[in-house]
Amino acid sequence: MLSTAGAVAAIAVMAIITFLTRALPFLLFDRGESPPKLVLYLGRVLPPAIIAMLIVYCLKGVSFATPAGWVPALLASAAALELGEVAVETLRKGRNTEAQSGLDGDAARRANVLGAYTAVDAELVEGKRVLLIDDVITTGATISECARILRTVGAREVVCATLARARDQK
Repeated sequence: MLSTAGAVAAIAVMAIITFLTRALPFLLFDRGESPPKLVLYLGRVLPPAIIAMLIVYCLKGVSFATPAGWVPALLASAAALELGEVAVETLRKGRNTEAQSGLDGDAARRANVLGAYTAVDAELVEGKRVLLIDDVITTGATISECARILRTVGAREVVCATLARARDQK
């Protein structure tokens, strides 16, 4: 842990670097003429490249073995991109569960996922409004359990969204 003086010094260095990175283009290229072609090119290609890197980073821990592993993460990344936010992993599955589709009834599905998820870092959601995204909701047992965990660790509000709603035909 940093001392008070160390923390103040670190903040000062970060503030100076931030200022210089913001001011440097104006100091180098503000001569009343058109910016160099390289600067215009970088200004055009870097923002999409950075967004692509953020999406890849958000999906780094995702299993692509089955759609259940990557579809929700991809939906969350797309939603975050559209909302101008960053998707972060807030929940992690702590134990393997039976496939919800193989269980009969709401009670069995709720029992199957009870305690299966844990919060990654409570500080990520504490006092915040969280958008929880799932690909398919059948009975709502999984998304309800995830919302319960998020509220338990301090989320102010949990808003749930889904791509599709399925109904059991049993």
